[in-house]
Amino acid sequence: MNFNNYLTGTIFFVLLIWGPINHNSSYTMLIRSSYLILIPLITWITIYCIWNKYEVQEKVSVLLSKILSGIISLALFIYPIIKMNNDTHITNTEYSRTFDGMEAVGDYIEVNGTDWGQILVLLIASTLFFVLGVLRLGSDNSDKLNNNLTFNSMENNVELKKTNKDKYEPRMSRSERLRLVAFRNVQERKKKISENGNDRSTSNKK
Repeated sequence: MNFNNYLTGTIFFVLLIWGPINHNSSYTMLIRSSYLILIPLITWITIYCIWNKYEVQEKVSVLLSKILSGIISLALFIYPIIKMNNDTHITNTEYSRTFDGMEAVGDYIEVNGTDWGQILVLLIASTLFFVLGVLRLGSDNSDKLNNNLTFNSMENNVELKKTNKDKYEPRMSRSERLRLVAFRNVQERKKKISENGNDRSTSNKK
């Protein structure tokens, strides 16, 4: 996972849910749209420049992503625990079904009791962030890294064998090999001619 995109997306989501909204101002949508776009964009550009300047390695990005996932998981775990102690919670009086789910169309009122549904959802989200963002994140990259290291070690062994072989068998150019082959052929022919001459002389003496 890219830490830059992860952090930028987290900031955008936090601002979208808990960002300040001034309903009394006529520029509410303009102000909200501005900080929803500018703050994540500035964050992304800043981290991108830092990453390119210092050439941050992939394992550092994975480590920072795990830390961020741990912080999110801890926050999602502590928040519902605090909500358990509340005697009341906010709900809506009427919901309407839409094409993508339920939409609150009534009035928000305060009712007695704890909102166990919200607490359950937050605890599940906390568990998912911890498992996928802390425990599992980077495991695929580590497997790929181990495979690359194994492959590189095999290549190094092959190169080492070639290097050791070249110490005892120096490399020759193609022309040098052809001259060597021709020289060996001439020597073999001379040896055969001399052996044939010796055989003839021996037979003549007999």
